[in-house]
Amino acid sequence: MLTACPGAFFTDAEYWQTRDDAFWNEFSSRSATADDEAIFLAVISDQPVAMAHTKITDAVAEFGMQYVAPGARGHGIGAALVAERESWVSAHGATAATCAIVVGNTGSERLHRAMGWTETDEVILERAATDDAPAITERRWRKALTR
Repeated sequence: MLTACPGAFFTDAEYWQTRDDAFWNEFSSRSATADDEAIFLAVISDQPVAMAHTKITDAVAEFGMQYVAPGARGHGIGAALVAERESWVSAHGATAATCAIVVGNTGSERLHRAMGWTETDEVILERAATDDAPAITERRWRKALTR
């Protein structure tokens, strides 16, 4: 995922590959059983093609990493994941949702704007360019939710 789209997220594949099995087991277990956190998967022909993570804190849902495999893009899967998460968090008491989008990730920016999200001035993370990686800035996006 991160090797296919290295500039789409602030973190890189190496960061996530350092996580041990205990981290992933706890992460998936918590997401499967908690009322305030979930992982969403999109599956086509028994193959996972997209995933997204969401967590609610104090009635605000943080839409974490969302990824759609390159071969599955352009078919509305990303929009369906965002819509499903909006519905789920609204049903679980969230009144607003936020997410972080890397500035220049035009696909994500376009998707969220079309679904009523607004880019804020809040910079979440910045990384200067290095010999191995480009400069990256993540900015907060927000949407008020209705129940």
